Amino acid sequence: AIITQKWIALNGYFNFEGYNEYRRTGFPALPSSLDPAAISPTLPTRIPYPQSELTTNAGNLSKEGTLNYFSSKIFWAQ
Repeated sequence: AIITQKWIALNGYFNFEGYNEYRRTGFPALPSSLDPAAISPTLPTRIPYPQSELTTNAGNLSKEGTLNYFSSKIFWAQ
């Protein structure tokens, strides 16, 4: 119950922290959509790079290969 309350309190103000708490603990049990094709059952494992990073640091980003935000993991989470 405490983790659920923390998640509710974080959403809206500290979205990334709420997202990481959900990934870390698996709580709260989020409701599924009425239409299964409407949303993906898997959560993203990375946050997309901003456009400024893509344009100014393309050389280093190309070393990571093709990024899939739902399946490729950040180097420290592998």
